[in-house]
Amino acid sequence: MGEDINLFQTDKRAVFSAVTVGRCILNEAGEIVDIDRQGLDIMETTWVECMGLQFGDAFYCENSLEHGCGHGGSCRHCPVRNNIEAAIMEDTFSSEFMVLMHSVRHNRAMWIKMGVSQAKGPAGKQIIVTMVDETASREWERQRDAARSERAPGIKSVGKSERPKLHDDEDEVARLMQYCRHKLEASEIGKVLKVEERP
Repeated sequence: MGEDINLFQTDKRAVFSAVTVGRCILNEAGEIVDIDRQGLDIMETTWVECMGLQFGDAFYCENSLEHGCGHGGSCRHCPVRNNIEAAIMEDTFSSEFMVLMHSVRHNRAMWIKMGVSQAKGPAGKQIIVTMVDETASREWERQRDAARSERAPGIKSVGKSERPKLHDDEDEVARLMQYCRHKLEASEIGKVLKVEERP
């Protein structure tokens, strides 16, 4: 089991070290006017191909193929489109969200953490879109949860909105406090500070 944990820690470090933030700038019409190298890598496109396009069109989003980004049957529910439009309409708008996008060009789904904000420039308002490809991180989490399920089939994975239920809260807290006290006393700080024992 210790080897499995070390393997997951190594994989996690590799995933986190590979994280790059892509930046894309749109004009008030929602058209791409600039994009950095990381953004091009995430969107798997070239600078020439995406200039002047809407975000979904440049990404080759499956919903933009119908009538273009913002005009497809599912576009009114698209969080990317909705956040970009909100930033165009409201001068103080900013947001951060996670979205699962499907690229038709490469026939794959990508989890992208996005940020949308705006800035005033000489050419008017500019919409700033940041992108982080979280696909590898999500896959790592899925594999970790699957490995945990295999080891302990009766224990379900705890999501962010759920908290584990302790069977005996007072005993758990007492054990945790004893462990923390022991670690503090063994540390360099614990040698300098006198740890108070509470009843």
